[in-house]
Amino acid sequence: KITDFGLSKVKTSRLSPQKRQHGAAYYCAPEALGNDPYDYPCDVFSFGVIVWELMHRQRPFYGVDIYPFIASVQREGSRFIRSTLEWNEAAIAGVPQVKDIALRCWLETSKDRPTFQELVGEVLFAPPSSLSPPSKQSPPVKPPCKESSAEES
Repeated sequence: KITDFGLSKVKTSRLSPQKRQHGAAYYCAPEALGNDPYDYPCDVFSFGVIVWELMHRQRPFYGVDIYPFIASVQREGSRFIRSTLEWNEAAIAGVPQVKDIALRCWLETSKDRPTFQELVGEVLFAPPSSLSPPSKQSPPVKPPCKESSAEES
């Protein structure tokens, strides 16, 4: 499980755009933090932030106070997000397309952002055989091993 903002609802063909901000502000699209109506492109924007988080293994905007953050996003829009979340090139080594995907998810105008349908088939959803092997700088996380009962005797 990557995340759950507790805001899921069944998709119907007649969903109307939301007008109140829901969710974690650090992941919200600029239109969701303002008074503008918002819809599915906000989810795509949030997905881009989650992509950044997964690739960097840290929370976005860690240590940034929420109220100045919201004010900056309302004033500067997604330009603030793109200029604040720096990309560690070592973190995306082997999958440089990930940066392009996230940047497209953060486009200022919501209608210019890709849909999830458009993202399917791109590098994040490509078969593992098409991706480069992981770099030696980031070994896979191993689950903790349980001590054997023979050692306890």
